[in-house]
Amino acid sequence: MEENVNSSPYANTNNVPHSYFASLFAARNELLRDLDALKNLKADEKSSKDMSDMIAEEETRYLEEMKNVELELLRSFAPPGEDGNEVVVEITAGVGGKEAALFSKELFDMYCNYAQFKRWNNFVDQSDVSELGGIRHARIYVEGEGALRHLMQESGVHRVQRVPTTERSGRIHTSTVAVAVLPQTPLIEIEVAERDIIVETMRATGAGGQHVNKTDSAVRLTHVPSGMVVECQEDRSQIKNRQIALQKLKMRLNEKAQVEHDSKIRGSRKSQIGTSARSDKVRTYNFPQDRVTDHRLSQTIHNVEGFLLGEQLLDSIIDKLIDMSEEERLDAFIQSIKEFKS
Repeated sequence: MEENVNSSPYANTNNVPHSYFASLFAARNELLRDLDALKNLKADEKSSKDMSDMIAEEETRYLEEMKNVELELLRSFAPPGEDGNEVVVEITAGVGGKEAALFSKELFDMYCNYAQFKRWNNFVDQSDVSELGGIRHARIYVEGEGALRHLMQESGVHRVQRVPTTERSGRIHTSTVAVAVLPQTPLIEIEVAERDIIVETMRATGAGGQHVNKTDSAVRLTHVPSGMVVECQEDRSQIKNRQIALQKLKMRLNEKAQVEHDSKIRGSRKSQIGTSARSDKVRTYNFPQDRVTDHRLSQTIHNVEGFLLGEQLLDSIIDKLIDMSEEERLDAFIQSIKEFKS
């Protein structure tokens, strides 16, 4: 019975205490009983208008509570959304040359201010400043509760429309800045278990005199999980060669893990910023019309300067984006359940 539960999409993937589930189910059952009681009262033809209005009001309240309880149950069963407390925000000037670099600096300041607004720790990890004081590329390290969940909503291409200070004819230019938000997961040093290694000894080959060629001092280690093989015949001692071979194996496994980690980061960066083209955008900052439009929410705010302060206006948009991504996550979970049942 336990095996079926673990293989089901209904499995408790969030490690939520069973007592919490029990309390939610108990609350749901109580609400069902209350709704049934109201249903019986509604069926009573002797109910006065005041009583009917009160029943309708109570029913609305119970249904709203039921919706919240069932939503919380769904969240508890669904796989957790991506989150973390350590991230790097990468800001890269895209299309638009010097103007893109200038706006990149403004976004850089906005995110630094936002980190302070959220009371997160942050420092500039890297910055490439242009000749006009803009930023071609910058990395901001941010550490704080829920930093990834909030800042990942900012990933993508940000488009700015305004008259550059260097434009004499007054034409409006469109430039872009790419923002990527990368979780910081420190690589844990690879631990190699003895049971995962096949040890073979052999006679060393090559120059070295009679001793090297007549004793089984050379060592070959095969790491079964990865299939990686290392050999060592550097020393006359088999024990020493085994130690050296084990060090080589750990080093190569760490290098392999680093390559895979870097590849994942590059893939995440590429998927977030796309091509940095003007059409590949998540938000537009239009200075002449004093508006900021978030294209994912289809919402416009008329206060560009206030938004770029990186305080309440930005935070309110990010909160709405978090809610939207949460709905999408739960919708995907519901769809996976339907596919599992079919």
